Amino acid sequence: MKKLILLSIAALLVVWRCSKPDNANETNIPTTKYASANNASLLDISEVSWNTFSSKDFHFDMPYPEGWKVAEFKTTQGAPVINVYNTAYERVSTPPFDIVEHPEISFMSIHPQGNHKPDPLGTKLSLQEWTNSLASDFKIDEAASMVYTLNDGQVWAYLLKPENPPVGWNKDGFIFIHLGVDDFSARCFDAEGKPKPLEECSLASGDKLSRYGKVRGDDAKIFKHALQSFYFFGKRDKRVDIDQLIRIESPKPDEKITSPVTIKGKARGYWFNEGSFPVQLKNDNLKVLLQKPVAAKGDWMTKGWVSFEMTIEYDQPAGQKGSIVFQKANPSGLAENDRQYSLPVTFK
Repeated sequence: MKKLILLSIAALLVVWRCSKPDNANETNIPTTKYASANNASLLDISEVSWNTFSSKDFHFDMPYPEGWKVAEFKTTQGAPVINVYNTAYERVSTPPFDIVEHPEISFMSIHPQGNHKPDPLGTKLSLQEWTNSLASDFKIDEAASMVYTLNDGQVWAYLLKPENPPVGWNKDGFIFIHLGVDDFSARCFDAEGKPKPLEECSLASGDKLSRYGKVRGDDAKIFKHALQSFYFFGKRDKRVDIDQLIRIESPKPDEKITSPVTIKGKARGYWFNEGSFPVQLKNDNLKVLLQKPVAAKGDWMTKGWVSFEMTIEYDQPAGQKGSIVFQKANPSGLAENDRQYSLPVTFK
């Protein structure tokens, strides 16, 4: 294990030095309509032109922007990988881009059959420990999924494991999202916080590796939207946008709430099972504060809209941010039947 860690640090050192040439202008990441050159995101996601990639072998749909590419390849062990990236990055390095290729390149790599799980060096947290929420169309295994951060808390990578993998995936399948980092650098500190040369860094001896830079804001927006619309489907299913399945009237997104809070909305009849579906209230660490079923206010045996309303009481959490998660009833346990909508809220 110690040898593996030292090799990883050596690889990081090579990547860092290669990304910091004497003539920076020769290797600057090209900027395009959907690839900003700084971390201040100016992108209006509603103005992006989207294509859809659909995998019949691995049963998922996902959107990707015009000017980006989806490439399928296999690892040296023969495991399938789907790679999503901006074609502008082809002028910097040779695709496919997988795991940690180049600090300034943004990409997504989808590993339905796992093979090898990345574990980049530096600060990392499980989704359970992270102090923000991550919206997705499918259920994520929060204990097994990770976020990787720079020294100032900016997230530069996600490793996400579906809680219920679909047909074609195995239990080790994952999605890895790498966000490009401009002005990247890495520093090593010993157990007392004193800096030391990166090539002498030994995590096994208690040293700490920190990453620095600016995450590409527009690319972060692109992947956030892609993840929200990443959809597992069955053999004959077609994707239906979440707002055609469930709509929340109250509270509104990011609204300040106090206990008790009344929740009102409507959902398609097939969102319910036996007349109800589960609702969760989570704090900013994604910890479930409570879970209760909400009942239909009418006949739920329909494809039409069915109203629902509930009032919940909760103890005031420590943090201000949280979310209300509306989960589609899924007695089958099949991934293609997993849908959820996460409503961000603020606790007064």
